[in-house]
Amino acid sequence: METLERRIARAVQEDVAIVPYDPQWPVLFQEEGNRLRSCLPSELIGRIEHFGSTAVPGLAAKPIVDMLVEVTDLEEVKRRVVPILESKGYDYFWRPTWGDDVPPWYAWFIRRNAEGTRTHHIHMVERDFAHWDRLLFRDYLIKNPSAARDYQTLKMQLAAAHPNDRVAYTKGKTEFITWHHIQALVDLETEGWNTKNPEPFLSIIHPDMVWPWPPADDAFDPIDWVFVLGRFDREQWRKSWQDLFDTHDLIHNRRTTLKIELSKELDAAFAVVDIDTLWRHVESGKESHWKGRVCKMYTKLATGHWKFYFQTGALDYSKIVRAAETRY
Repeated sequence: METLERRIARAVQEDVAIVPYDPQWPVLFQEEGNRLRSCLPSELIGRIEHFGSTAVPGLAAKPIVDMLVEVTDLEEVKRRVVPILESKGYDYFWRPTWGDDVPPWYAWFIRRNAEGTRTHHIHMVERDFAHWDRLLFRDYLIKNPSAARDYQTLKMQLAAAHPNDRVAYTKGKTEFITWHHIQALVDLETEGWNTKNPEPFLSIIHPDMVWPWPPADDAFDPIDWVFVLGRFDREQWRKSWQDLFDTHDLIHNRRTTLKIELSKELDAAFAVVDIDTLWRHVESGKESHWKGRVCKMYTKLATGHWKFYFQTGALDYSKIVRAAETRY
């Protein structure tokens, strides 16, 4: 009987081949989802999502359909699901989320065709796992074709450099994915303002976040800053923003990312964003204008989730330059 070490070695050394997009990939996802629901205990299985490159129309990819399967209890998966799928020929691994041993651990299955070639990767995770954040990157690539093209180029380069090393191939993508994940978080916040929906923004805020705010765009000295809201309280912050949405029309919301910087450990990031957001009170007509440059800071939790941790207020830094020019 093949040892676990040998099974792992065989899995990570299989060929890495990138092929043109195949419109059958969504069909294969749907068929496999139906197959899983038909043979597995229904009370254990929640939503099933197609993610990874085969879920992005037009994107070249390894011809393996990645699937996220929500389960209610991973211990029950080991007891009740693993025997079923292994009996049908699936490879099973109890796998760490990061590296060789970083929890949380989850159930990972490989489905192969009659020739022994991989066709599906099935990731079974519980609802609070960071794996679900990968859907944000999927949706970002779908909305941003230029980023998808850059990602495709990178993947082809990595596949050529590491044709038999899946670990090196995956690590080579990490910085690109992280950078664009941060941009996707910025975009998610923008979408919340544009649609007057606080939920996208609330979902990414760190539970310890505090948010001091400069009362004017030239309040560079923090001695003048104020707290509009205290430490993050989901219901309080939701109510505050919903009150704004209910009483104001959004005239425009323009946001431009100037820079995204990642820590060398890829566990922290900041984004410099120019914002120009204008609200008008529906009754009084009074305007509230958020305009200036902000720095948004993000941290990666031990669970793998990225959270919005802090933001400087909107300041017009050109006023510093003009003041200096006037002085001298």
